[in-house]
Amino acid sequence: MAREGKNVDRSAPDSEQRFSLDQLQQLLEALRLVSEQEAERQMWREVEDPSHPMTSGLPASGSGGNAPGAGAVAQGGHSGCTDPSDFAPPSRVPAAPGPQGTSRVPAAPVIGHSNGNTDVGHCGGCCGNCGGYDPHAEDVGPGSSAGKLRWYSITKGKAIGIFCDWAIVGPLVLNVPGAMYSRYPTFGAALVSFMGAVDRGHVGIIA
Repeated sequence: MAREGKNVDRSAPDSEQRFSLDQLQQLLEALRLVSEQEAERQMWREVEDPSHPMTSGLPASGSGGNAPGAGAVAQGGHSGCTDPSDFAPPSRVPAAPGPQGTSRVPAAPVIGHSNGNTDVGHCGGCCGNCGGYDPHAEDVGPGSSAGKLRWYSITKGKAIGIFCDWAIVGPLVLNVPGAMYSRYPTFGAALVSFMGAVDRGHVGIIA
């Protein structure tokens, strides 16, 4: 009779997938990012709600009075993610075949960060830093257009992660040998693609 207890080594069935600690950390980071972005979307919904107590006292945009700091984004020449059609459409950069040596991809990349000092925000853009988040772009039902906001999953480039706005994405991948990215209609689709690349070990920052 076989004893089952704490000291019995039971092997996992072949169909059960095991994750490394790095993969679990990456997944937790991605889930935290999704949670933060959902909280930010909720904040924007509350700001746009005319019955919300914080917006009832604000002057109308045509009244001539601006809140301190209002319009700073428009004056800076960057319109956020509201109209990516102003920028050149992205073209798929062919991945240059790299050496298949023993080099490893850096462990546990953080979504939306780079190794340089490119100030693109925590989530890689549209996180409130640029002020151009469009909450209605993803609030669409099935079968309808996803709006004008597009998400980019950069798996190899000057920075890796999920980004919106081609003005942010272009400099991170254009003229970067071996850069890899894809465009998606929703953040969720981009995140699934990025996490799949992380699981396969196909992510890396190109200096």
